[in-house]
Amino acid sequence: MQFIREILFIIALIVLTQHLFAADFSGKYSFDGAANKEPMLQQNQLQANGNYSFSMFESKAALRLKHDFILANDTEMEFSIEELFIVMAPNELIKITAGKKLTFFSKTDEINPLDFATPEDYSYFLHFDKAQRAMANNLLQIDLLLTDTANLSFFYFPEHKKNKLPAAESQWSTNTQWDLSRYQIIQDENGQKAQTAAILSLVDFFGDWSVVAFYGQPLLPQYEKVLVLSPTPSIYFKESTERHFASGFSWAHATSFFTFRFEYAYHTNNSYIADEAYLNLPRPYYQTVGAIEYLAESGFACNLQYVREEIIDYDIVISQKQIVDFFTLQLSDSLAIDELLYKFRFALPATSNEGFYGKLLLEYSVGDHYLISGGYAFFTGEGLDGLFSQYKNNSYLFAHLSANL
Repeated sequence: MQFIREILFIIALIVLTQHLFAADFSGKYSFDGAANKEPMLQQNQLQANGNYSFSMFESKAALRLKHDFILANDTEMEFSIEELFIVMAPNELIKITAGKKLTFFSKTDEINPLDFATPEDYSYFLHFDKAQRAMANNLLQIDLLLTDTANLSFFYFPEHKKNKLPAAESQWSTNTQWDLSRYQIIQDENGQKAQTAAILSLVDFFGDWSVVAFYGQPLLPQYEKVLVLSPTPSIYFKESTERHFASGFSWAHATSFFTFRFEYAYHTNNSYIADEAYLNLPRPYYQTVGAIEYLAESGFACNLQYVREEIIDYDIVISQKQIVDFFTLQLSDSLAIDELLYKFRFALPATSNEGFYGKLLLEYSVGDHYLISGGYAFFTGEGLDGLFSQYKNNSYLFAHLSANL
């Protein structure tokens, strides 16, 4: 009954707002299901999105009600404010944004080295789609228009928001050499939480460029070992709030049919899981993505990427691999009729024993109001801790239905 009441509330909100304001308010219902040998997920979502402008102000709100029938995160039903922010533009040279907002620094497909401050929800791993995984931050953003081709943006995040990881008992939890759940975790309530970032964007300068600098905490939780001697000697783990510096740049250049992209990110420090005697070892690392996209006049599209991540000053006691590199390829085209589209994506590691990931999707749209899609995602490989082979028992069929209200 509570779920029905929440649905009626959002529908009433959509109808009421359309009558009160300039009708720039919309709603969306979506269903997602997935199963392999047994059901893995049945998820219903109801979303409401609205924009309202007055004088030099513009506001946006995005609300979401999510209900999981089979595999819930923490509770079966979750109501959340996805985005809620206001934008003020006192003149043509400055724009100020405050509130809860999604932020994307990267421009590459799915693998985004520069998204230093974009936490993601990996609870299920069923959505291999950044738009589904990304979570918003509370922020203050100032955009300065320097010239017609240059823009400078500053970001202040008052708190640190981490990635949401699968539960330890989930079939999507990664393989590790030791289990942190055996120990008591100490939360550091007085740690450094504020984060800052700056972006310089240039267009039409031998392509489009972005240079990003970030000072804050990593998106993955980090832990420090603590030895407490009183009243009895005990080992605890404290969640680290130490901030680090990260920087990088992106470049993109488009021609008639091709688009070339490149991104590079460098992190001054990251704590890697090591032998329990060490727990975490701080090491710098870098990430890079190179991509070629092709779009034909017929609508056929192809995206090829090479992704590489390397730990600098590596130590053999670190459980993670020093280098992770792989290729991704996505193909899409219309089938018979324009409304029926296929997409095929796969990822192939450059090294052996890492496994293979693939996803085949068929998508049918009915105007701008309805979307039906379904397909099969699969993982293969022999290694127990390979990048994709560790999930080889998690291949699944999936279905999606959405309707704009």
